[in-house]
Amino acid sequence: MSDAGAIRTAAPPGLSLRRTSDADIPFLAAVYASTRQEELSAVPWTEEQKAAFLRWQFDNQHEYYRQYYPDCEFLVVERQGGLTQEPIGRLYVD
Repeated sequence: MSDAGAIRTAAPPGLSLRRTSDADIPFLAAVYASTRQEELSAVPWTEEQKAAFLRWQFDNQHEYYRQYYPDCEFLVVERQGGLTQEPIGRLYVD
């Protein structure tokens, strides 16, 4: 029996993992940008310029990972809260 569709990574209690989809791209780009805010605070660019730069970097990183890590699990981490799940992060496992 093949587990090709199964997620091989387990989540701790209160969290769940699911494969990313194209609909997750804006969220994933926002997660990436959130990790770079302090670094870009010293750059004398407008917020629009910073956002465009970060989106460009994310898009290139995302394409690189997809191309060079074809067997990687690209996952969204979600916090479980009653009947809803809130995306809170990403986990890439190769």
